[in-house]
Amino acid sequence: MATIQATNILTGAVELPKYNATGDTVEIWQAATGTGLANGDVITAMTIPAGNYLTGLSVGWTDVDSATSFSWTAGYTGHASDFITTSTVGQTAGIAVMNNPKGLGFTATTDTVILVTITATAGTPVAGTVTIAARYTASP
Repeated sequence: MATIQATNILTGAVELPKYNATGDTVEIWQAATGTGLANGDVITAMTIPAGNYLTGLSVGWTDVDSATSFSWTAGYTGHASDFITTSTVGQTAGIAVMNNPKGLGFTATTDTVILVTITATAGTPVAGTVTIAARYTASP
């Protein structure tokens, strides 16, 4: 199992949680995936600061599987599919949005890192990119 660290697309860096954000905060992070994505690999992205509420999550992929085997979920530690249940976006390029009711209004009681977890290896891997966009707010 490998861990791939995404970075903020504006700064190209891994950033600390935005504790002083007011109103809606939108973060967009991205990672190059190469051709080695395997079942159990995890892509780490932004951190939802403690006390904030998740109001949206989207994960976009370039075509990383020229076959039809690739799948993944999105969530956080111990809750791998609480935001996006098993998705096959990435078998062809596209965007998946939060589809698990547990995610909408999720309250981060501690700083919570968004994780994308590979659940099935690409049949014919293609180097690509994953883009993760999260929207959260300090007050619902």
